[in-house]
Amino acid sequence: MVLDLTVNLSPLATITQSGLILEVTSAVSYLWSTGEVTQTITPTILGWHWCIVTDANGCESEQTFYEVLHLSTSLNDIMSEQVLIYPNPTKDFIIIDSDYQIHQVKIINMQGSVCSVQLKEQTIDVSNISDGIYFIEIHTGKSVLRKKFIKN
Repeated sequence: MVLDLTVNLSPLATITQSGLILEVTSAVSYLWSTGEVTQTITPTILGWHWCIVTDANGCESEQTFYEVLHLSTSLNDIMSEQVLIYPNPTKDFIIIDSDYQIHQVKIINMQGSVCSVQLKEQTIDVSNISDGIYFIEIHTGKSVLRKKFIKN
């Protein structure tokens, strides 16, 4: 009698964080400490999170842990990652790269004075303001976001 035995090693799972999202190594199925069964989750509480993955052979990984130390509960924090301004520093124009509909844009100096107001623009002319540090205040239908830029 001959016994053919195949030994499959348990899959190795690794969790990484990108922005607000936790992602675990690719597998066939997932089980998070939150009950979610997707490859990525957006944690809503601080602390330790774990995930078990199952590979194509039906083998389960050990629990892999990741400690979430910061959560963004602010819409501005979430938007800040999704709204880009460039070039920064700039000489003439600031470009706003966003999927949000822009209602109004204000350029504000370090003393808090409004230097410019423009409606529904994604390319903002700053050629007429003095060199220095400014804030661009972006009003969308969801929130108001401020980002710093340098005019030189």
